[in-house]
Amino acid sequence: MLLIPAVVCIAMFERDMAGMFFGLFAGALWDMHASGASFNALYLFAVGFICGTLINTIMRNNIVTAFILSMVFIPVYVVGYWFFHYIVGGLDMAGFMFLRYYLPEIFYTALFLPLMFILVRGIEKIFVEE
Repeated sequence: MLLIPAVVCIAMFERDMAGMFFGLFAGALWDMHASGASFNALYLFAVGFICGTLINTIMRNNIVTAFILSMVFIPVYVVGYWFFHYIVGGLDMAGFMFLRYYLPEIFYTALFLPLMFILVRGIEKIFVEE
């Protein structure tokens, strides 16, 4: 799930249009790997646009904001993925799979968010100074 906080952090620094197209690119790569039928591309496209627009208009660009935005978009994706593949798909042990795999996935992704933010901010400072 590291692409979601990556898109959030990049959209926070690059704003709405660049974040939107980076989300589309990252989602398209994710769909090619996972055969998601363009769902990931559209989801990350929307995430990039929403994050970039929020930073442009009402939010500040800092690590707390990155954490808040990521902790909104990661659970939405994970719960949606779990719901459509396990509940709607009629697979057994949906609750066990959610508690054993998908819920920890949210927290493990959140652990890497500060590193992702610092990395993106460092790269942004290198390119802005030149």
